[in-house]
Amino acid sequence: MKNKRLSEIDVLRGFAIFLVVLGHITHISELRNYIWGFHIPIFFFISGFLFNETKYDSFLTFFKHKIKSLVIPYIFFYLITFCYYILIESHIRGGESPFKLLTGLFYGSYYDNFMYFNGALWFLPCLFSIEIIGYSLKYIQHKFLQIFLSIIIYCIGIILIKNNIVWLPWGINAALCGFIYYSCGFCCKNILHSIFDRKYLNVVLITLCIVLQTFLFPFPSADLAICQISDYILYIPISIIGITLFLSLSCLVKKNKALEYLGINSLVIFAFQEPVYRAVIFLFSKFLNTEVEMIRKNIVYCILMTIISILIIVPLIYSYNKWMNPLLRKIKI
Repeated sequence: MKNKRLSEIDVLRGFAIFLVVLGHITHISELRNYIWGFHIPIFFFISGFLFNETKYDSFLTFFKHKIKSLVIPYIFFYLITFCYYILIESHIRGGESPFKLLTGLFYGSYYDNFMYFNGALWFLPCLFSIEIIGYSLKYIQHKFLQIFLSIIIYCIGIILIKNNIVWLPWGINAALCGFIYYSCGFCCKNILHSIFDRKYLNVVLITLCIVLQTFLFPFPSADLAICQISDYILYIPISIIGITLFLSLSCLVKKNKALEYLGINSLVIFAFQEPVYRAVIFLFSKFLNTEVEMIRKNIVYCILMTIISILIIVPLIYSYNKWMNPLLRKIKI
């Protein structure tokens, strides 16, 4: 495996985080369903792709690393955005009690509005759960068995959802459904390395994916955060096609400073996007003297608000990387 940072993966993350913010801002149902069909699976796929089974000498070492890289940042982002909500947004939006929202820090799930003030944070506990499950792939050598295991886990997740068992903590319900993409990234990493520099193959894949997406459009609705997937069977191929499309596009782009920056800092963007874009939408509605819903159903305004929201987060990225992240990394486990 290559140890150097892959610009293609950072570009892919950049595309994905832009789609995440746009997908949250827009209320155009067709566009929203299109984006939500694969934007979160892309991140699971990347995590599986980057999992290096030889890097950790034991599960305990792996577990501690994931605590430092996912759980500790999650706690920080949760508390800082919770304080912002209590001091500012709660007086405007209202919502759940502070006690319930603090309970959500330990519960680690979007279920029952436990993360009402910053719902996007559900992703971090969920990814942590997926990573813990994913460590088992280290012990399964055969690719077929790895994929078979991920399908079984996906089926278990769907059975739980169908039986209304969607309250499991730390995003476990969504993790069971999303693990299949983590497994695909892990199983296909050697193949993917071989196509990074094959321009014509990526052009063919992009063309094929666009054709398939056109055939499947409009996509059925899917929301892993609240475990609502309207078509359990179609969701997987739709997600795989979306991942393949933007992965191939990233291989063609290869290097782009703006997208790489977004990709490298996608965690911070993920954490701060909700309070920021809500403020941007509010200001847009006041400036244009237009109802919020009308703004969120205008594609031009949605893209513009996405760009502005990300630009507002840039100083937060700088502050986090310069001061807070080094402090969090010093925490010993």
